[in-house]
Amino acid sequence: MTDNPLFAGLDENQRLAVEAVRGRVSIIATAGSGKTRVITNRIAYAIETKVQDAETGLALTFTNKAASEIRGRLSRLKIPPVAAATFHATALRQLSHFWPQVVGGKMWSVISTKTSLVEEAATAARISLSDFTRRSVVGEIEWAKSSGLDAENYLKLNRKVDEISGQMIVDIWGRYADLTKRKQVLDFEDILQLNLGMLSNFPDVLQKVRSRYTWFTVDEFQDVTPLQNALLQLWVGNRNELCVVGDPAQTIYTFAGASANYLQEFKRNHPETLQIELNRTYRCPEQICVVANNLMTQSPTPSSMISAKTDAGQVALKHYSDEVVEAKEIAVQISELIEKGIDPREISVLLRINSMSQVFEVAFEELNIPYTMRGLTRFFERPEVKQMLLDLRVGSYASSDIELVAAVKQVASLHGWTEIPKYSSESARSKWEALSALINVATDLKSHNPSAGFEEYFAEISHRTNENHDPQAAAVTISTIHTAKGLEWEHVFIPSAVEGILPFDPKRASENIEEERRLFYVAITRAKQAVHISTTRTRLGYENAPSRFLNSVGTTAEVFFAPINQAKVSKPATRPEFKVEKCRVCDRGINQVRELALKKCTRCEKDSQKTLFSDSVKTGLKSWREDYAKQAEMLPWLLLSDLAIEALAEFQPKAIEDLSDIHGINSAKADVIGNELLLVIAANQHD
Repeated sequence: MTDNPLFAGLDENQRLAVEAVRGRVSIIATAGSGKTRVITNRIAYAIETKVQDAETGLALTFTNKAASEIRGRLSRLKIPPVAAATFHATALRQLSHFWPQVVGGKMWSVISTKTSLVEEAATAARISLSDFTRRSVVGEIEWAKSSGLDAENYLKLNRKVDEISGQMIVDIWGRYADLTKRKQVLDFEDILQLNLGMLSNFPDVLQKVRSRYTWFTVDEFQDVTPLQNALLQLWVGNRNELCVVGDPAQTIYTFAGASANYLQEFKRNHPETLQIELNRTYRCPEQICVVANNLMTQSPTPSSMISAKTDAGQVALKHYSDEVVEAKEIAVQISELIEKGIDPREISVLLRINSMSQVFEVAFEELNIPYTMRGLTRFFERPEVKQMLLDLRVGSYASSDIELVAAVKQVASLHGWTEIPKYSSESARSKWEALSALINVATDLKSHNPSAGFEEYFAEISHRTNENHDPQAAAVTISTIHTAKGLEWEHVFIPSAVEGILPFDPKRASENIEEERRLFYVAITRAKQAVHISTTRTRLGYENAPSRFLNSVGTTAEVFFAPINQAKVSKPATRPEFKVEKCRVCDRGINQVRELALKKCTRCEKDSQKTLFSDSVKTGLKSWREDYAKQAEMLPWLLLSDLAIEALAEFQPKAIEDLSDIHGINSAKADVIGNELLLVIAANQHD
């Protein structure tokens, strides 16, 4: 066995897990512990030693990507293929195979979304739903079905969505179910429910399924729902060949019906189970492990990671005045990381809610940072944003006598926006923030151009819409924390770690707060080298208190500008101290990225009768950049950003040492291209 490549490089617990190829096995695998490798090697070892038959094995996952990864690894190990698929794909395959026998005729088609049918059902029930509430009702129906609830038991829970009562949800749900039957369509939960019903009521079908699969592996078992677990129990029966793998600390889908209880209670329910803990992380360095462990120490289900890495890593905590400054400063930090040689694909910004992305989209575009978005819809592609802009555009011609900001606020109010935020769900908050962002576009535009009207406003919207970056290029990832699960990056930025964002709703029940804690844990443990956490004193003009979870971070953070006091959690945060940079012309304070690069405030730049930088120098530098980047086979903006070119043309440095004052040029870059830059500047100067 010592020479078996399946055991090469494994630690003691990983080896135990790979060797455990008989009976019930529970593997508690912390973040970055090599879980997928262990699962794959265990399956391979079971087949290689002829303990199990490849043809009767089933590996269940929660994503098609994870299933594909297992199949690919087994193939590279020259192991006969084992069925690896999601719960839904497996159930659908069985249902479609036996449908003609059990139901008769052609199987109904599967719908990818419930939205249109739920809207039709709500209309029939005479219940008006906004776009966001409709999505929340869809989520509630999915949660109820995944939890195995019928209408009667659902009503006993006294739940509601926004202003939609439990009884109203049941009315919509009932009409929705009637519509699916009349239209002969199935949703994803129907696939599991019908498969469960088929196997429960047709013993001959159940026997055929059980003879097809005799041993099972379930990945991410902490995410299993009651409905999925019931189906799994039918597949397994009274046999013991079941291995479950997961991490209770990464349970972040309870809103979709997931329950970690099945993993946590697996050994208690099956005393013969061999339980193995993989607590060595090969992803997170020591500093990140300390923070993550401290965070979960206060959890009902504490987790403890031990770093297998030799470097200490980095945890930084910074405080900013508001979300715009935060996004711009993070963009600057990311730009500097890229200039130091960090691959943009190794950098991510993890957001708690969708509506946080807009300021990062703008900040990244200002610095020409390419980005791709996971689990997010670009701001101007969101339905609520499109609808408001359409209404504003239609109404603008009739309202041309109304001041721009007032007109935008007027239309936003028709979509439910209020000066003081009022929301009872994540979707409502996301909508309020999106509408507020559209108002802020008008406010910012007016501050720079007091005479701006609708024409200028829509021109600005068009400009921002068109400034999308190609996600196929090497790019920074902007993602929701939920979508980031299972992924990893060298540098992870976690912005707005404040009460009301993370945790999302400080007034929620304790079990929901614990889910928020686990979300923070997941975000932190995506990092292979550094975690950059930040807070804001205000967000969209309203005071924030630092997140209660930061009590676990402060003692180990590299940068910590103000102590976190638990007593202040429910009170407004104090303003952090910042070094104020001054405009070199009028001595006003400056904080915008462009202002800092040019050392001049926007007003002075606009009011200047004579531009200080030479257009010919800019043109020469851009031409040189294109040629150099092409020869070096690199992206031009990685070599020199547009803002760096403007700063070079503005200050026209004469010597290498002068380049250190230029935005975006560090000493390493100056050593490589400094002399060429000086020659280009000198060649394009005019008296």
